[in-house]
Amino acid sequence: MPKPRAILPTNDLAFKRLLASEDHKNVTQGFIKDLFGIDVELNKIRFRTPYSIYVVDQDDAESTKQLRTSIRDITIEVESADLTVELQIHKEDFFTQRALYYAANLLTARKEDSKDDRDETFKAILPVRSLNILGFNMFDCEHAQHTFWLRDDTWVGERLALDWLSVGFLELRKSIFADNRAQLWAQFLLSGLAPDGAPDYLVEAERIVEYWKLSRKERIMMSVLERERVREANERYTARREGHEEGLAEGLAKGLAQGEAKGLAKGEAKGYSKALLKIAAGALSQGISVEDVAEFTGLTVEELAELH
Repeated sequence: MPKPRAILPTNDLAFKRLLASEDHKNVTQGFIKDLFGIDVELNKIRFRTPYSIYVVDQDDAESTKQLRTSIRDITIEVESADLTVELQIHKEDFFTQRALYYAANLLTARKEDSKDDRDETFKAILPVRSLNILGFNMFDCEHAQHTFWLRDDTWVGERLALDWLSVGFLELRKSIFADNRAQLWAQFLLSGLAPDGAPDYLVEAERIVEYWKLSRKERIMMSVLERERVREANERYTARREGHEEGLAEGLAKGLAQGEAKGLAKGEAKGYSKALLKIAAGALSQGISVEDVAEFTGLTVEELAELH
C-alpha cells in the first residue's frame, strides 16, 4: 500500500491551493458538483477568497492572526449561490456557532456590498450553501454527512422550506456516507491518495499534492500558520483554565457563606476547621467535583466523602 503524502490535502495551505486556485478550477468544479450538488461551468466559478502567497511579520500577532483567518475559509461565487467551505481538523470549542456565523455573514455580505438604495439592496442576496469539513466526530452517530436547512417544523407535512441557507457537515473519519462521491473525497482528504474509481479531477488533485514543491514563501507561510495555530490553542487552554478556576472560586465563596449543617456536624466531630468545612461543604453543594474541592482545601477525597 503506498504511503500517504508528506503534505496532505487537510493542510490549510494545500486545501486552499486545491480548491481556491485559478490553476485548478476543474478540481473545484468537481468538488462543487460532488459535495454541493451544483453543476457549474468553469468560467462561472469566482473565488472571493482566492489562494495567494504573502508573508507577514512572524512577531506581529495581529498580522499572523489575519493570515490564519484568510487561509482558514474558502468562499466561492457561482450563478445560483454563494458557497463557503471551512476545514477544521482539530476539535474546537464553539465550532457550531462559528459555522453558523460564517454562513450568516456570507448571506448578508452581498447586501452590505451593494450600492443600491434601501430595499433594493436585498436583490443582491443569493442563497448560501455552507460546508464544514471536520477531522473529528461532531455528532453522536455513524453518519458522515449532515445538512441543515430552514424548514417548517409547524406543518411538516406541507414540506415548506426557505432555501436561502443551508449548513452542512462532512465528518471525514466516519463510515456511513450519503453517496459514494463524498466518501471518495473523504478518503482523498485523509490520505492525499485518489481512491480506486475516483474521477479524473480527484486523480489530478492527487498529482497536485504529490508533486507540489513548497516555495520559500509557502514554507514561511506554513511556519507562521503553525505558530498561530499553537498560539490559538494556548489561548483557548488558558481561557478554559481561568474560567474553571473562577467558577471554582465562586463555588468556594458560596460554600464559605452557606456550608451544610450535616457536613459541618460530621467534620467538627472529627476536629476539622469550621471555616474549612464551610468552604468544602458549600462547594460540594454547588456541584463542584470532589477532586477539585480536595485540591483547593487540602482535604482528602475520603474526608470529603463524609461531608455528603
